[in-house]
Amino acid sequence: MHDPLWMRAFLTVHVAAGAGAFVLAPLALVTAKGGKAHRRWGRIYFWCMAVVAATALVMAAWRPILFLALVAIFSFYAAFAAYRVLGQKAAWNGAQGVRPLDWAAAILCFAASAIMAGLGALRPHLVQNLGIPAMVFGAIGMRISGRDLWRFSHPPAERHTAAA
Repeated sequence: MHDPLWMRAFLTVHVAAGAGAFVLAPLALVTAKGGKAHRRWGRIYFWCMAVVAATALVMAAWRPILFLALVAIFSFYAAFAAYRVLGQKAAWNGAQGVRPLDWAAAILCFAASAIMAGLGALRPHLVQNLGIPAMVFGAIGMRISGRDLWRFSHPPAERHTAAA
């Protein structure tokens, strides 16, 4: 089966954005946290990951490949949560920082991760026979998004003490 030209274009954009994210992540990580370079590389990394996730969801729907769709949600949430951390710290310091979008993204990631882990354990054929990776990614996704949901509903008692 040959994919249509638009699908090959999506794959090309997906791979290019993924390569960009792969190169940019270390740049954001090694620069001074909160500095101009850290914010710049982090912002570009975030948008690369947004493109990776969007193209993965389209390709997953076209094929259909459930595992790809669930991993796209999980991996984008990790980038989204890192991108939003400063706004969320503002919320813990009295400003409106944890927004409905933060809640929706964390709930979506938790649900997708739980589905991925459950299918990996109980019905691995539904996640392209990748049962163990599905369980591992699902557990990681539930841990990350579950921790965020807990922090959203239990802000720190003292100002300026929110952990990233």
